[in-house]
Amino acid sequence: MIARITKLKYGETVAEVSQNRQEASDKSLLLQNQTDKPNENLEKALGIFSKPTIDKAKAIIENVTLLNEITDSNKKIELLIKYAEAIYLIHSFEQLYNIIFGSQLYILDFVNTNNAQTKNQLQVF
Repeated sequence: MIARITKLKYGETVAEVSQNRQEASDKSLLLQNQTDKPNENLEKALGIFSKPTIDKAKAIIENVTLLNEITDSNKKIELLIKYAEAIYLIHSFEQLYNIIFGSQLYILDFVNTNNAQTKNQLQVF
């Protein structure tokens, strides 16, 4: 069911995935092996989001970083690298969080939808 979610809204914030997205894999698109085309995975990752969602993200980034006010290109690059590092770390921790708590929700769902289980049946969890 979660794989069918295409739009999330919280307050005034909306994130939407375009309808032509590919199925999610076990790894994030950004963490998959690079091909001979640099940044191809980055383009694929951004390609699953709708233009309004990307535009909203760009506006937020520009407001938070004040990137347009920085004139030194090296300082812009340093700031963007720091943001990329932070986003990577946050993403990694979110994946770990989802693995831990997602597996707990999965076992609860399994136990609630099936009749009595033996220890052997529950060992996979």
